Amino acid sequence: MSAIKRYIILTCFCMTLILCVQAQSGSASFGFLNLPFSARLNSLGTNNVSISDGELSMALNNPSLLSDATDKKLQLNYAYYMSSIHFGSVMYSHNYKLNRFAAAVHYLDYGTMQYANELGERMEATFGARDVLIDLIYARQLGKYFSIGVALKPIYSAYEGYTSFALGADVGAHFQTKDRAFQLGLTLQNIGWQLKKFYENADGGSRAMLPMNLQLGFDYHFKHAPIRVGMTIHNMQRWNLGYERSGKSTYVLTSKKGMTSEEWALAQDNGAVMWYDMALRHTIFFLDIVPQNERFYLTISYNHRHRAELAIKDQRSLAGFAIGAGLNLKQVRLGFAFSQYSKGQYIYQFSLTMDINGMLDKKRTTPATTTTETTSIPEKQESPEITETPMTTENIETTENVEQPSENSEISEVTEVTEPTPEVTEVKEESTESTEVTEEMPKVTEEIQEPQQQPQQNTKQKTSNKKGKSGWTVL
Repeated sequence: MSAIKRYIILTCFCMTLILCVQAQSGSASFGFLNLPFSARLNSLGTNNVSISDGELSMALNNPSLLSDATDKKLQLNYAYYMSSIHFGSVMYSHNYKLNRFAAAVHYLDYGTMQYANELGERMEATFGARDVLIDLIYARQLGKYFSIGVALKPIYSAYEGYTSFALGADVGAHFQTKDRAFQLGLTLQNIGWQLKKFYENADGGSRAMLPMNLQLGFDYHFKHAPIRVGMTIHNMQRWNLGYERSGKSTYVLTSKKGMTSEEWALAQDNGAVMWYDMALRHTIFFLDIVPQNERFYLTISYNHRHRAELAIKDQRSLAGFAIGAGLNLKQVRLGFAFSQYSKGQYIYQFSLTMDINGMLDKKRTTPATTTTETTSIPEKQESPEITETPMTTENIETTENVEQPSENSEISEVTEVTEPTPEVTEVKEESTESTEVTEEMPKVTEEIQEPQQQPQQNTKQKTSNKKGKSGWTVL
């Protein structure tokens, strides 16, 4: 692909992001789309759009992160959320030339709940609630360092007897240097609206939009240390990340100059937030410990928004922090993450990734090696290796005894064996050379007066006791 085409594609991509950001307005629904669907994403603070290390679930945040390392990978994810809420996913990827494809199915089960009347009194009857999300991802490599991707996301929700359906999309881009030390990612998530509402208002109402999220992230891997550091900036399309609480909306202050401590405490109770605090709520910082062979990783991250919104005042907790670890084996990758949203509310997440391509190759090569070993035995039998023995007195005597008897019978037997293999003819030449030596030593031949059949039996006994590695007799 030429450089001009790449620039055109990237320009269209950036314009699409801008138009989508400007078009989004109204209230958001389907908040479960902001959950981390894998242990790796949880350990990185829920959101990450820059790391491309072969982790398949990274494409859920940035579809352009599909790569050659994610080809034919199958991933299973499970998380134990708060208050007996469970969610998980199944994901698979496949590459075709420069095109990368992936599909994932996610589910979120809120458990069983009891009905209650208008007075809050619980009833015996129960009901359930669940969300289902499907991810259809496509990515393409643009040269050596750029990649882009898109994802289509059908969403279905069923709460008791109310159902809703929505359609969303993600677009993303990724850049990395030649040595992969520096990586940069940009993505816009959850572009879309409800197609079917939970219920119709009297005036028809408006369809809720999805929780859109414009993210920019980067990371750097040190060359001489197994450390990767990075930062993700999320929700760039909206400055004030506050929400209405007890009729009080969050507002941002540029300065608290002239305010006393009592006035500042009162302003905080009314929803006041300093500008630098709001800026930090858009950021996620992480630290990765990854050796050069990438056999394992240890990750710790900090999400300031989780800390500011979920921490309980005057109580210590790990809200905002997440810790994760992973182990890379030959065809299996294991991941675990732990995080705390509030005191007493922990999240445990597990991931299992299997390299289907490697498993299939291993199964194909294993029987092939066994067959070659079994078939190699008769091949060695057809071409025996014959080693030359030093000429001693005993050898000269036995060879003379073999050659002097009936030459027609002896030579015919040898030729029957030596016809298939040309190497045995060398033995015949050696035998003629040995006879020439015996003619030069008349004294030794005169002493041999045993019957002609006796040496033939002795040679058979001697040769039967000496066998080479291939199972054939060595003279």
